[in-house]
Amino acid sequence: MNLKPRLRLTEFSKAPQYTPYKFDDIFVFSSGKNIKQKEASPEFNTPCVRYGELYHMYGEVITKTINRTNLDHSELTFSYGNEILLPSAGEDPFDIGSASALILKDVAIGRTINVLRPKGDIDYSHVYVSYYINEKLRKRISKLARGASISNVYNSDLKTLKANLPEISEQKKIASFLSKIDEKIGLLSEKKDKLTEYKRGVMQQLFSGEWKVENGKLAFVPPTLRFKADDGSEFPDWEEKTLKSVFSILNGFAFKSTDSRTNGTRWLKIADVGVEKISNKNISFLPKDYLEKYKKFALKKGDVVVALTRPVLNDQLKIAFVDDSSDGALLNQRVGKLNTKECLIYVYYLAQCKRVVSSIVQNIAGTDPPNLAPTDINHIKVTLPSLVEQKKIANFLSAIDQKIALTNSELEKAKEWKKGSLQQMFV
Repeated sequence: MNLKPRLRLTEFSKAPQYTPYKFDDIFVFSSGKNIKQKEASPEFNTPCVRYGELYHMYGEVITKTINRTNLDHSELTFSYGNEILLPSAGEDPFDIGSASALILKDVAIGRTINVLRPKGDIDYSHVYVSYYINEKLRKRISKLARGASISNVYNSDLKTLKANLPEISEQKKIASFLSKIDEKIGLLSEKKDKLTEYKRGVMQQLFSGEWKVENGKLAFVPPTLRFKADDGSEFPDWEEKTLKSVFSILNGFAFKSTDSRTNGTRWLKIADVGVEKISNKNISFLPKDYLEKYKKFALKKGDVVVALTRPVLNDQLKIAFVDDSSDGALLNQRVGKLNTKECLIYVYYLAQCKRVVSSIVQNIAGTDPPNLAPTDINHIKVTLPSLVEQKKIANFLSAIDQKIALTNSELEKAKEWKKGSLQQMFV
């Protein structure tokens, strides 16, 4: 059996091949003690880990805990900082194979967690083995699961597994290498989240302008964040308008399922439209000649499309720019294209602001599934700045989106780098 990895760190290129070990030969198995959900909170005193957190909150390595408990220490089982934790139960069997190396001492370990500690005879890196389990054994562990609605894997099941390990020095180097990639992924994720939160905050300020009655007179209350003209002068007061006068929606064509082809002209369906993105997961096609036959429904890069059925997901409107992948696509029914004489990019952001989305939700409530029709939202009132100010706002928000997109691209590359490394470094 060839136990040499496809990718190896340069200094170990001539090292011997990996050695197979049974889990029962290298681990001592145990479990934690019960910590109920109400007994865990970030506000309490003793750091703790509960089983559900292993597949929702933690990755391959636990460097800091999220929750704490105030249970008496006599009721708890504590870590030594050399454990590998695996949930022993879950609704999804695949979750049970999610391993986490706990590198912290004196952390209370909850019940329904399989705890793996070193037996003493064979030296290994628990961080390395945690990565190994997640990459090579997760599917295998999920197949060991028993139970109907709740799947269970016990320590006795885990004892039957095997791990192919290099020498300890190589394990530690690989663990350090992968941990650095994870650190980069964490920093990029944090950066993306902060940029997204910043964008959400400035949008609330930029679109807060409105007309109000003050001291018996109608007056314009400007947004809390506002730009000035290039010459330093103030822009004019915004105008109150209805959405009908701001943009119209072109509904797509009702193509038939029998029109589908394996290649040809892209067919943009409602499932393809997400929150600020077009999905390319399951691309459908129509005959090539349909592009001329139905050119009224042809899309070009830079157009804005919106989902007309279940248009709001987690308080966010499913609206997106047509990108390179959907340039030249044909619009299917229940997907709408926005047409406007205003600044299209500004209208794209206006449609996403909290006030407009809330109004849309209120006006389509009661339909099942929720369907968005122009007649439902035409009457919604918004305040609109001049075209020049619209473009200022659009350019500002577009610049933030470009930063988010760049950060997300770097994040996805880091994830792919990790994925490729895991696939090639483990046997």
